Amino acid sequence: MIVGFTGTRKGMTQMQRNTLQALLKRLRLTAGRHGDCVGADEQFHDICRELGAKMHGHPGPDGPLRAGCLFDTSAFPKDYLKRNHDIVNLSDCMIAAPAQREEQQRSGTWSTVRFAKQIGKLLIMLWPDGEYEMVF
Repeated sequence: MIVGFTGTRKGMTQMQRNTLQALLKRLRLTAGRHGDCVGADEQFHDICRELGAKMHGHPGPDGPLRAGCLFDTSAFPKDYLKRNHDIVNLSDCMIAAPAQREEQQRSGTWSTVRFAKQIGKLLIMLWPDGEYEMVF
């Protein structure tokens, strides 16, 4: 299973990280995709590596938000919206780990969630308290 990920640059809560690890095991993760941002993307990357998954990077523009994770393969940098669409389109399912339950208008994580819903991608919302729900 190739799992795409989007999350807050503030980083996930410990409860989100614990639930994410359990979810990835249940999904039988083989590869992960993310946008190489600081915070939650880095944490997702580390958990995937611990589970032995291959990692595919979809970096945004160079800058202070770039995490610099080491990938097995990496796409050329693109603007944030385009690279987020690539992550959704090239994944079997998406996991989103936002900083809050309320949808935000000016948020890359929430923009990616809206796109995944729009195209009917299997989406797992991973909330700050560690609860999750599947969205079809």
